Formats: sequence, structure tokens, C-alpha cells
Amino acid sequence: MTSARPKVDGHEVRRMVLEEDAVLLDVRTEAEFESGHARSAINIPLQELA
Repeated sequence: MTSARPKVDGHEVRRMVLEEDAVLLDVRTEAEFESGHARSAINIPLQELA
């Protein structure tokens, strides 16, 4: 079984965050997030969501 995930590029993500009040959730580790992330991103490591 495969999961169908919508694919969006960076421009579309930016538009969604700016125009649609979307939230950009970064699921990388805290260390990865701190090494660089999108300005409006919120970090919740995947381990905490599972």
C-alpha cells in the first residue's frame, strides 16, 4: 500500500503560509531545525507526534 501525499513546491508552500494562514510544521529533530529552518516554521519532532 502506498500513501498518497500531495506534492507542493517551495513557492506554493510560501503562498499557502502567507495567503491562507497555513502552518508549516517541521518534523525534523530539534538539532536539525536549529541548523536552519523556514522563518515561520514550527518544530515538533516526528518522534513526538508518533
